Parts: sequence; C-alpha cells; structure tokens
Amino acid sequence: MIRITHNKIGDTDFEYMQFNEWILNSYKHNLNIFSSVNLPRSIKMFSGKFFDLWKAKGTTQDIYGSSFTLGGPVSFVYIDGDHFYAGAKQDFENTDDVLETGGFILFDDSADDTDWEVKRVVKEMLATGRYELVMKNPNYLFRKIR
Repeated sequence: MIRITHNKIGDTDFEYMQFNEWILNSYKHNLNIFSSVNLPRSIKMFSGKFFDLWKAKGTTQDIYGSSFTLGGPVSFVYIDGDHFYAGAKQDFENTDDVLETGGFILFDDSADDTDWEVKRVVKEMLATGRYELVMKNPNYLFRKIR
C-alpha cells in the first residue's frame, strides 16, 4: 500500500502532483506509440464529476483537448479510484446506473488479501444477485446479469 502524507508518497521526496503528472505523461506517450492513428477518448476528471456529466449528456474535453459529448450505455468499467469504502461504493453505484446488462466491471485492488475496503463493496455487490463473478485473478471481474 502506498502512503501519501503531506503530499509526499511513502518515504520518498516525490510529491503526489509530480507523480500524477508523470503518470499522465507516460500514458500519453504510450498512446502516441501504440494508438496514434486512433487515440482513445481519455478524460482526466474525478469520477463523481465524470458521472454527473455522463448522466447529463454534458460536453467535456479529453486529455488532448478534443471536445465531445458524454452519455449512453457503457459495456465495460475499470474501477480504480478511491480505495476506501465510501468512494468505491459511490463509483460502483454510478457505474451500475450506466452499465448495460451483459456489461463488465473490473475492480482494482479488490483481492481477498488486500487491506483496501474495495473488497467490501465487491461482496455487497455480489450479494445483490444482479452480477455474476466472471473471474478472480486476484482482482474481481463481474458481468451484470440484470
């Protein structure tokens, strides 16, 4: 588990904002190498704001400055955000609202042996009977069945 205290990551002198910028630049670099002809729509935004815009069919810009309108059903969601219960639960509920039947959710950091509270959301979600477990390796992948 990575500790972030006073904007520092773990026991390093590396600040969170530096790390965030490095991740984004690495992501863009890899997209330019492997998908330069057909860049995916990539949005840097907190998930709550993203889902609010999605549900409102709002307009936003991707990381390259291209504008487009959000909205509609979703077939796959990779949840890797706030690892604590409240945030993970909110991400699931927002996803559940837009995920079409037959669609998939992959939860990062949801393995049974993790300390993250994401695994609690996974267990609650499975108990609803609306999702089936597709794979656990070690994180959980589900398919929405109703």
